[in-house]
Amino acid sequence: MLNRSYVDMAEHYSAIINPTRNRKPKDKGLVEVMVQIVQRWVLAPLRKRRFFSIDELNKEIFQRTAQLNSKTSKSYTKSRLQRFEELDRQALLPLPAERHELSHWQYNVRVPETYHVEHQHSHYSVPYQ
Repeated sequence: MLNRSYVDMAEHYSAIINPTRNRKPKDKGLVEVMVQIVQRWVLAPLRKRRFFSIDELNKEIFQRTAQLNSKTSKSYTKSRLQRFEELDRQALLPLPAERHELSHWQYNVRVPETYHVEHQHSHYSVPYQ
C-alpha cells in the first residue's frame, strides 16, 4: 500500500508510481547499482574537498553529473544523455505552475464529546452528526 501523501504528490505532478515487484524484485538491483555509480563518480571525489557556499557545491555536483551522463558504458554504445534525448524527452510534460503542498494524514481519529479535533496544537470543530 502506498503512502497517501506520496500518491497526492504523484497526482499533482502527473507522475506514475511504479514500485518494484514484491517477493522477487528484479528492478531493485539496477537502481542500487546506479546509486553506487553516482556515489563513486560524483560524491566520492568531493569528500575531501572544502566548499564555501552551497552554490559552489551544487555547481561541482552538476558538472560531475553531466560528465557521468555523457559517458558511454561497456554494455551500451550510447550515453545516458543520448538515450534520454531519444526516448524520454518527448514524453515529458511541463511542471505545474504551483508547487505541491505536503499533506499530513491522520487515520482513526476519534472525535471527543466537545466535537473538536486537535491537529498540530490547534482545535477544529466537526459536525455533531
